[in-house]
Amino acid sequence: MKILKKVVIIILGIYFLMIIYLFFNQKSMLYFPDKTDFLNCKNFSEEEKKSYENNLKMNYNKTNFYEIKWEKNNVIIFFHWNAGRACDRIKILENLKKTWNTIILVEYFWYADKENSPDIIQILQNVDIIWNYIKDKEKWPMKKKRFDKVYVMWRSLGTWPASYFAWKFETDKLLLISAYDELYKVAGSKYPIFPVKYLFTQNYNSKKYLNNYKNDFLLIHWKKDKVIPYKHWLDLFNSLENKNKKMISLENINHHNIFSEKIEEKIVEYFR
Repeated sequence: MKILKKVVIIILGIYFLMIIYLFFNQKSMLYFPDKTDFLNCKNFSEEEKKSYENNLKMNYNKTNFYEIKWEKNNVIIFFHWNAGRACDRIKILENLKKTWNTIILVEYFWYADKENSPDIIQILQNVDIIWNYIKDKEKWPMKKKRFDKVYVMWRSLGTWPASYFAWKFETDKLLLISAYDELYKVAGSKYPIFPVKYLFTQNYNSKKYLNNYKNDFLLIHWKKDKVIPYKHWLDLFNSLENKNKKMISLENINHHNIFSEKIEEKIVEYFR
């Protein structure tokens, strides 16, 4: 009996140590930034590398991004996923260029920075600052509205900042790839024995921000995605009361290999 008691105590001790580890290391398990300096990106010209600083009362008032100007007076704002940096999104950029819209690839705070780690609050501030950039009356004094249409696209982690953008700011079209309802639920499916809901400080709640979005909305996902399981994007899609929502569900594609010819065609067609 004493041996059994000791075994139980040891197991419980290990369990609580793992909870402590998960709580304090969740950011390093969620964010995988490339720390290469933002300006050290050979994929974009110096003119395309932009920084915008506003006078809002925020902890961080400057956002870096790449802006590729094109023929149409519309803009596609792209929020990338949790690994790498905006500089590396060349494949998706080449496809978006085919739509003839201006493209803005947002770099998250601390994703091209050597010293600090990303955080949910900072990423939201990226969204606010980008909106202020495209609406800056001092920067664009001759225009009541800089762009005729504002489109937003995201993948994976970028689901939430883009959802927040669509909730807070004028958005004409929205495209989600590998989306989710609430990130703690995705994490909970990976660690079912732990109370993830109560440990998670980085909970991205897409459902909350998309509930009132009524404009064009397209979701692309694949049934065999092991990173963000089928259930989570389907729950998000079904929860939305939007008569303009559409869904494309694909087979035999995984989370890290999304750019098939069929998907690329759908993206270009949607934004063209």
